[in-house]
Amino acid sequence: MATSSATDLFDTIAGEAVTESPLWAEAVRAELERVEVFGGIVPERFALGVETIYEGYLLHYGRPRLFAPPDEDVALLLGDYLYAHGLVRIAATGNLDAVATLADMISTCAALRAEGEADDGEAWLACARRLGGDAGAEAVERSLSAHAERVGVFGDLVPEGFAVGVETIYEGYLLHYGRPRLFAPADEDVALLLGDYLYAHGLVRIAATGNLDAVATLADLISTCAALRAEGEEDDGAAWLACARRLGGDAGAEAVERALGAHAERVG
Repeated sequence: MATSSATDLFDTIAGEAVTESPLWAEAVRAELERVEVFGGIVPERFALGVETIYEGYLLHYGRPRLFAPPDEDVALLLGDYLYAHGLVRIAATGNLDAVATLADMISTCAALRAEGEADDGEAWLACARRLGGDAGAEAVERSLSAHAERVGVFGDLVPEGFAVGVETIYEGYLLHYGRPRLFAPADEDVALLLGDYLYAHGLVRIAATGNLDAVATLADLISTCAALRAEGEEDDGAAWLACARRLGGDAGAEAVERALGAHAERVG
């Protein structure tokens, strides 16, 4: 749950974008998702700038919380605006080292994505620490988990109501067959049990949407992946993509390419 200060933070980011351009105003969500990710683990004076930059990052690579642009071109332009606006906010603190740190972070994320690497949570965490953040383990875990949900692999390709359920199931899949993003189980037995739990929990999340066809589609995907692995076939990205489309996903070619690249990196 967002604190009142976090609520003000999101209102400020969205409100100033509205006053900046009618194009940004049209892209603001009717209901803002007030989910603070890395702003909570940096010194307070940097929080607004960091979350502004992070929203720009999500417009480029993930699921934004405050905006729903009509197409990828608007998403990229709005993301660039928020990058610049966030850096201006950081500069207003008078700390030029912080500006350089965040500018480097933006460049690092772009380079990682260009290399097909979607797992940049540790880079964001290192940036927060260079800014003077000294949050405890629990706060760091919350931030990294929230980040993983926003920049999920196949969750970006499905209708928003299914995204968390799909990413929960995908994390279970990674515990069985790849490199998980959120967990480091002690041994294979724990990995299998935790993976099974996430499969079940993800299906429960999908069921909560009231769409039983979607439950059946994802249960079939779990079964398909197991069968492919039993046959020694590791290339199941096409099966995940077909599932996303059956769920109603209509993402463009660029988003599909990002998802398949991130998937290949996780199970390669």
